[in-house]
Amino acid sequence: MIIVEGPRNVGKTYLLDKIGVRYHKLSFAKLDKTFEINNKPKMAVGTCIGKDIQVMELNHFKPLYITMDRGFLTSAVYNIINDRWTEAFAQQYVDYISNKFFYHSSDVRIIFIYGECPFDRGPKDKWDHLEYNAQVSMYHNFLSRIPSKFVYSFHNNFDDESVETFERIYREAGGTNFEH
Repeated sequence: MIIVEGPRNVGKTYLLDKIGVRYHKLSFAKLDKTFEINNKPKMAVGTCIGKDIQVMELNHFKPLYITMDRGFLTSAVYNIINDRWTEAFAQQYVDYISNKFFYHSSDVRIIFIYGECPFDRGPKDKWDHLEYNAQVSMYHNFLSRIPSKFVYSFHNNFDDESVETFERIYREAGGTNFEH
């Protein structure tokens, strides 16, 4: 299992699409439009935790060749940003999930992508206001709690070389579910 993590607008989905990977992405923006989960903190938290636990449980089926566009670190970061979780609770949550993923399974990897998008994409959704550096700082804090042998960091320069580098890292991490 590969979990692709990183702040908004760093090119996670773009890179996965560009190298032709099948992946799963739970769109909180679409869920929010349908269920207004951002206005219902308990529902938002339940959605995050439910998704993460389901993924954690699916990881027991071996081999599991799945790529996730965002995962449990994103749950922690965005619940802090939206004042649903304290940083202490988020750290406890990350430690719990990490223990289940990384100490009981050797085949889960995180690819952390960072780099500011140079293109003006226009308004995307209600989370456009989020400050990039604050997100990166939170991700780094949580990544430091995970054994480094399970984490790949990648700076996206939004060019062809970045796509090639990302594909190499994805393969190194054990990625196999290419569509081509």
